[in-house]
Amino acid sequence: MKKQFLALVAASGLLLSGSALAAMKIGVVDIQSILKESPKVEKMRTDMKNKFASKEKEMRKLQGDLQGLMQKYAKEQSVMSKKQKTNIENKINDGRRKLQALQMAFQKSYMEEQNKALTAIMGNVKEKVAAVAKKGGFDIVIDQNAVAYAKDGQDVTEKVISSMK
Repeated sequence: MKKQFLALVAASGLLLSGSALAAMKIGVVDIQSILKESPKVEKMRTDMKNKFASKEKEMRKLQGDLQGLMQKYAKEQSVMSKKQKTNIENKINDGRRKLQALQMAFQKSYMEEQNKALTAIMGNVKEKVAAVAKKGGFDIVIDQNAVAYAKDGQDVTEKVISSMK
């Protein structure tokens, strides 16, 4: 008797949760499309390019100088004294270490700045999605990449993109 009662309670719980789920209005949104169309993302790219242009130019110059030195060494090593070879080899090794350190610092700084900017942009996207969802009467909005199928009319991506412009 007790087992039947527990089975009945469990079954009614499943039925109630199923009907509650059916009453919910669920929307989908394509976050990648929103980020692609976002003027803020485009501005971030332009700002990042401008901010890091001088460091990138410095790395390219150092890389060019290093390549020139390596070409000179390869071309003239047969006529160089041992001291000259050692001197150029040391310059090449120092240049490689300096370039590698510069590249690592550049990459770290660039990634930190990009992550900071994207975090702010994603916060704005979430606010816009929430506003569109409230206006459209959606209970839940899920990223399109997590959904195998959505009925027409459930995608709010274009509305979110429009609200961001």
